[in-house]
Amino acid sequence: MGTLEDIARHFCFDKSYLSRRFKINTGYTISEFTNIQKIQRSQKLLQDSHLSIADIAAKVGYDNITYYNRVFKKYTETSPLQYRKKTSAYKKALREKNNF
Repeated sequence: MGTLEDIARHFCFDKSYLSRRFKINTGYTISEFTNIQKIQRSQKLLQDSHLSIADIAAKVGYDNITYYNRVFKKYTETSPLQYRKKTSAYKKALREKNNF
C-alpha cells in the first residue's frame, strides 16, 4: 500500500480532501483502516502459521513489535500471544470433540 500522498496523487486529490472523504465514507481514518487490515492479516497468520510474533509483526508491516502489540491489543482486546494461545486451544478442543 502506498502512502497517503501516493494515493491522493494517483486519484488527483488533495490528501486532506481524500482523508476527509475516506473518514466520511468508512467511519475510519486511513490510518485506523490500515491498522485494522494489518491486524486482521496478523490474526490469520497467528492462527494458521508457526511464525514468531516478531516475524508476523514484520510481515504485516510493523517494524516495532512494541507498537504492534499495542495496536493489536487496541483492536482485539488481547495480546498477540494470548490470541494465539486462545485460538490454538479452541482448535484443539474442536479436534478432540470431533475425534480428529
